[in-house]
Amino acid sequence: MLIKKLILGVAMMAGLSACATTDVPSRLAPVETATILKTQSADWNVQDVRVNVSRDLKVSEANVYYPIADIVWRGDEFGDRYAQVGEIVRRGISAGVYHMAGPRDVIIEIDVKRFHAVTEKAQISIGGIHDINFMLTVRDAATGQALTGPKLIKTNLKALSGYPALIADREGRGQKYRIMGHLQQLIRDELGNYPVDMQDLT
Repeated sequence: MLIKKLILGVAMMAGLSACATTDVPSRLAPVETATILKTQSADWNVQDVRVNVSRDLKVSEANVYYPIADIVWRGDEFGDRYAQVGEIVRRGISAGVYHMAGPRDVIIEIDVKRFHAVTEKAQISIGGIHDINFMLTVRDAATGQALTGPKLIKTNLKALSGYPALIADREGRGQKYRIMGHLQQLIRDELGNYPVDMQDLT
């Protein structure tokens, strides 16, 4: 009886451990889809990362804790937020697939649906979450055939706040750097375990 209880206890702990270590990309698709995708991606060689940020998305420059908008970005000087967001996403995703060198040339298409970072007011006080949603499609570079997707990817990253945020900005590790690094790791996990380094953020 004691042995049965011990076995049951070990099984329950293993189940809890599996739940605790599930990563974000895996939660966004069935296990079967993720497995097939990673098997396919071993043969891919990314020729281009194309990012679309629709001008229909609503931008907010309001310095409040939580603007109601699709795009909230303050990590660059005031300017074309659509172009700025597109460049951040392109650089992050490109860094994550830099080492893919299979025999099949592919193109990655990203259609940004939401890019909600934190405002100045939030960053110096309560912080918040960098919330990013996009559609991911991978196409054969020669034929244009969709090899996977479009697939909705939802991800978020806890924002720094207060003094740590100030220091990170001064050292060049602010919102932009952290979000690009997060996207780099996300696409790496989504497409397969390829070696990456933050120095690939070019």
